[in-house]
Amino acid sequence: MVFVLGLGLLLPDAAAASRVVFVNLDPVLVKDGAGNNDPTMDMIAVNGFTQTSFPGWTGASEQDKVDLLYYMKEAALDFDVVFTRARPQTGTYDMIVFGDASAHASAFGGQCSGAVGIADCEDAGGESISFTFWGCLAADDQLDPHRVAHTSLTGLGFGWGLENVNASTVVMGNYAKFDITYGSTCVDISGASSCAHVGCAAGEQHGAADVMARHGARVDDGPATVAITAPAQGAMIVGPFDVTADVDDAFGGLTVSLEVVGLNAEPVVDERPVYAWTNIELPKGSRTLRVNALDADGNLSSAEVTVCIGAEPCDAPGDGDGDGDGDGDGDGDGDGDGDGDGDGDGDDGSTGASDETTGDDSGTDSSPSPSPTGPAATTFGEDEEDGGVGCGCEAGRSDRGALGLSLLGLLALTRRRRRARA
Repeated sequence: MVFVLGLGLLLPDAAAASRVVFVNLDPVLVKDGAGNNDPTMDMIAVNGFTQTSFPGWTGASEQDKVDLLYYMKEAALDFDVVFTRARPQTGTYDMIVFGDASAHASAFGGQCSGAVGIADCEDAGGESISFTFWGCLAADDQLDPHRVAHTSLTGLGFGWGLENVNASTVVMGNYAKFDITYGSTCVDISGASSCAHVGCAAGEQHGAADVMARHGARVDDGPATVAITAPAQGAMIVGPFDVTADVDDAFGGLTVSLEVVGLNAEPVVDERPVYAWTNIELPKGSRTLRVNALDADGNLSSAEVTVCIGAEPCDAPGDGDGDGDGDGDGDGDGDGDGDGDGDGDGDDGSTGASDETTGDDSGTDSSPSPSPTGPAATTFGEDEEDGGVGCGCEAGRSDRGALGLSLLGLLALTRRRRRARA
């Protein structure tokens, strides 16, 4: 089956240096654009698409959704690409929508594929909608944020001019349960190549080089925002307690840590959102807790709260203003369709720019997905101020631990065919 956009179709302007991707995990009706390809209007213009209501990522927990965005940000850390779960209020953006097998049957029919997106060589058509059909993945993979992130980046990648490749781990390649990257070398394209690729011989693709050519390197957006959500400023605390914080940055690469001001100990790092440190015990008295966030560009931001440890009232704290606000000083101190399954065969039946490409959507690698648990337990050291006994502190969570083109050319919907698992 061939899906072809009409000639002379007016699409959004070509991609700017910075690309925004709206990861739409909620239900949404995607309409047949009838010549208008516009994610901001929930419209896609491609022959073969039928207006469909997408249910979103059904069954995923809030933590699953947080982890999904984390994996996508980490994979694209080097590039000026921003992922967000909130629909942008202004400007253009790519959108990823999520559906089950029924949504796939309604939207496209045919064999169920994990990801679908418009094949757009060199990203000539600009922003578009791609589709993650988690319901087409193996049952064990449908709520696996790492697996779904790889699938989503693959569908998105087709709209950026990338093609399926015969490689594991990398975006556009066969899925393997390790880090997700765009690759660092030229690798063979799976099937017949339809696009030219940066710095590679014919029939090869260097994913990272292509994305860099499309969107450029990450641009420093300033420090992350930090807000301590528990405990509250001035709280009276008796017994073990937890510290939680909201930390946000447009890009990945954050290092988030908790320190107790005045204790002779290294800050305790939590490597993953949602950021939390549990079962903390501290010497009695007034204590200032500080959460620090160091971003990938070296910007440091912090937030503080001062609490009273013990049943007796505390004297006024002598350190920190206790207002809980991040200083944000930024001074630096202190995914066509489908993604592969790891079987390496990469068959895709591609016949050209306007044809379907096919491959495997089921992961067979037996190694576990990257664990979202926090770092191992550690101990805050002896209090220099009053010789207190210090505390045991565990970071982590209990369960994770044109362009108006005169001739647009043949842009196609690209997908991968599922193969039966061995």
